[in-house]
Amino acid sequence: MEIEIPAVHAAVAIKAPREPLILIEAPTYPPDVGEVIVKVEWTSSTPYHLHQADGGLLIDMYPRILGDTFAGTVLLVGPGPHHVDLEIGDKVLGYSFRDDKDGKEKAAQTLITVPTFLLGKLPKGLTMQEAVTVPDNLVTVFQAAVVDLGLPLPWPIPEGWTPPEADAPILLWGGAGSVGMYSIEVFRHWGYKNLVVVASGKHHEYLKSLGATTCFDYRDKDVVERIQKHLGPKGVPYVIDCIGHLSGSLKPITQLADRGTKVAVMLPVVIKDPTEIEAPVYDMAEPAEGQWKDGVIVKGVRTHFYLENKLFKDKMQCEIIPALLEQKVVRPNPQRVVEGDTLLERAQDAIVLLRNKARPDERIYGMGQYQWPFPDLKGLYVELAQRNSRASVPFSLSSLEYGLLWNNLPIGRVVLERTLPPLRHIQPISWIIGFWQCKLRHQTQNELLQVAQEYRRRNPPLNVIVVDFFLSQCESISSAQSARSYSKALVGLSSNAFSDDMIQQLREWNIELMVSIWPTVDQKSSSFKEMMEKGFLLRTERSVRTNFDFEGQTVYYDPTNPGARRFVWGKAKDSYFSKEIQTFWLDQAEPKYSSHDFDNYRYFLGATLSVENIHPDRRGADGGLSRTKLSVYNSRGMATLYCHAGK
Repeated sequence: MEIEIPAVHAAVAIKAPREPLILIEAPTYPPDVGEVIVKVEWTSSTPYHLHQADGGLLIDMYPRILGDTFAGTVLLVGPGPHHVDLEIGDKVLGYSFRDDKDGKEKAAQTLITVPTFLLGKLPKGLTMQEAVTVPDNLVTVFQAAVVDLGLPLPWPIPEGWTPPEADAPILLWGGAGSVGMYSIEVFRHWGYKNLVVVASGKHHEYLKSLGATTCFDYRDKDVVERIQKHLGPKGVPYVIDCIGHLSGSLKPITQLADRGTKVAVMLPVVIKDPTEIEAPVYDMAEPAEGQWKDGVIVKGVRTHFYLENKLFKDKMQCEIIPALLEQKVVRPNPQRVVEGDTLLERAQDAIVLLRNKARPDERIYGMGQYQWPFPDLKGLYVELAQRNSRASVPFSLSSLEYGLLWNNLPIGRVVLERTLPPLRHIQPISWIIGFWQCKLRHQTQNELLQVAQEYRRRNPPLNVIVVDFFLSQCESISSAQSARSYSKALVGLSSNAFSDDMIQQLREWNIELMVSIWPTVDQKSSSFKEMMEKGFLLRTERSVRTNFDFEGQTVYYDPTNPGARRFVWGKAKDSYFSKEIQTFWLDQAEPKYSSHDFDNYRYFLGATLSVENIHPDRRGADGGLSRTKLSVYNSRGMATLYCHAGK
């Protein structure tokens, strides 16, 4: 069957360092002697591609087509001879990294023209998706072991063959990465028995199943000392740094390597990681120059030079890699499929994921209280705005044991891909993480004491009892209606709200009394006129000045106004703090608007769209709460309010 080959095809290219990738039309080159045209169906993105996109690594002119590892279908076979017999329709995998003729062999394009020594037939039972995780990493392992460390890996393996240094320790730093895992499997298959692997502790069991002899966790502070103790006085003769990071991997390796140690380091060595706003810094010269002890032999692994080895050129991709996969000597790495509507979108998203060091197994939780049926927020657009029954808190927690807490004032949205450095640990006060009791509502002081006494009788350790609901809708600050409707309730910022006997009794029982304070101010309140005239209330750009219609027409006080905060704190201080009630539940901090027309409201600090998310913080800051030893709680402002409470 004759297949029509287009004269040009789509290719993803780097326009300039740190610029968005672009889509170009690339010429389709007819296959020369020993070449084929392959329709690329899968390709992989690796840290090397990030180094090229962000740092221009090994690129001398632009635009430059991206990619090297591919899997696809043969569309056209050129004249022979060929390193592997192929027919139209054969499924193949390959690693083609050279920049011949406008990048005709590069993988991030729909069609490539490639010599057959750079590919092999796809083994049975292996998908293309799995296949593209293998060739570049496996070639790197052979280059590092044979060329840089001088450890023999003969092909085919002679019957009964045992490596000369089968029992010599080989240290693999970064064993849970692609090169690390393939190194373990390759060395095990060729008979090397003493593989000392450094990786995160959660991977140790799996790495031992691959063939690792002993594992250490790089996060242990004494990891170098522990490895030295394990190795004994002879030390380690062979090291592969599967990461190539100056501070992350090379620093401890320089402490472990002694005279005679051979070290193979992945290139480029990363001096400084790239971010969305900062360019990376790389080193392609001697890794960690000047930091090694005398007599240590250090080589940078240059995978692209593997073709200088005739056996590797003739057999590596055509025969060795397919055979190792078919025999299940090596297993394809776990992979993450990057979704997207277009080739360009998928390629760009892959670079972003690499830059952010995203992990396919990572889960991201948190962000407050959203009414969603799924806890994992990774990849989702999350609106940063407060609504009733939904609290937006700018804190996310990763399953990789990292957290991210940031200050977010405007209304907006965020996409969570990966969290960053560890969150500072805050040691909570013991009763804060204990058992709390809250109900809607304790009708009298006597009822509240009876509830507390019943807990004591049944013996669960009650730490906090909460007087909740509309305590701020009271005569002294807000709602006369509330005082009338709940005349028997514990309402009111009033010195008569709680008796000294009740407070003393709870204190003797070691029960903390928490009072709920709402930010609503009823228009019938005796304080409403004064607060309105002094600008202490939230303003509207249009329509009536009512923010919340519940048990009366109410307006929120403006917590961004320092005068308003002092006014409310004065009421709370006179009525509660003077009685040593020092724990407050600052409820209704969304705030809950009857209509969420955010553009209609204005704070002292500015338009709601710009400063809305400061509201939970400001209810606890300044005005007194930040100047006293209070424990202030609020589901929307927990993090910042806790910091104020600890002062």
